[in-house]
Amino acid sequence: MFSSCHIYRNLQQVRQLNKKLSSSSAAWVSKRLHDPYTKLAQENGYRSRAAYKLKEINKKYHVFDKKKSQNIVDLGAAPGAWCQVAKEECNSNSKILGIDLLEINPLRGVSFMQANMLLKSTMLAIRDYFNNDVVQKTDDKSLLTVDVVMSDMLHNLTSIRFKDHLKSVDLCNAGLVVCFNILKPKGSFFCKILAGPDVDQFVRRCSKLFDNVEKFKPRACNDSSREFYIVCRNKKDIKISLKELLKNDQQ
Repeated sequence: MFSSCHIYRNLQQVRQLNKKLSSSSAAWVSKRLHDPYTKLAQENGYRSRAAYKLKEINKKYHVFDKKKSQNIVDLGAAPGAWCQVAKEECNSNSKILGIDLLEINPLRGVSFMQANMLLKSTMLAIRDYFNNDVVQKTDDKSLLTVDVVMSDMLHNLTSIRFKDHLKSVDLCNAGLVVCFNILKPKGSFFCKILAGPDVDQFVRRCSKLFDNVEKFKPRACNDSSREFYIVCRNKKDIKISLKELLKNDQQ
C-alpha cells in the first residue's frame, strides 16, 4: 500500500519538475499542488485525489454494501485510489479486481490484473477470477459474477475538445460492453465521461441495460473540468443482444 511518505516524495518530484516546465504547464502543476483534494489525499494516504470523487459517488448512490459481500471490478484502476476507497466502503468479504494496462503497486485486500480490458481474453480472465469463488453448478463460463463495474478511465487529453469527448465516450462504451458480459442483474455501473454532443446518446444506450441512469459531477471535480460521471443502477434482467445495445437510437 502507498504510504503518505511515498505520495510526499512524488509531490517533491513534481515540484522539481515544475521548475523546468513552460509557464502554462507550470501553472497547471502549481494548481494541482495547492488543490485541497490533492492535499487531503496526501494526508490520508490515498494514491490520488480521485478517491474523493468515488467517496461522493458512493455517498449519493450507495453503490457499495457493508452488509453483504460484493464482486467489484475497477477498469483503468491505476494508481489504485478507487480500489482503496472500495476496500474501505464495502463488506470485508468483498472481492475487488483492478484492471489496467499499467502495472499497479500491490494493495492489501485487492487483486490487480495488468491487461487490456478490450480483449476477449481479459473478459474471460475476469470471469474466471470471480468464478473461482462460486460453487460451480454449471460449466457455463458466461455466468454473470460482478456486482459493481466502475471506471475512472480517461485517455491522454489533446487540445482538440471534440476529439477528447469522442474518445471518452469510446471508453464508456467499452465499460458498458464489460457490463453486458459480466455484470449481474441489479448490478451498478458508473464511468467518467467528458461533456459533448454524444453524451445523451450514451445515456440512452445505458438506459437499455439499466433502470436508473443519472449524470453526476462530484465536488471533487474541478469546476473548469468537462468531466462528470454517468451512474447506472439496477441492471435489467432482460435478453438483449450486444448489437441492439450499442445501436444508435434516435431521441
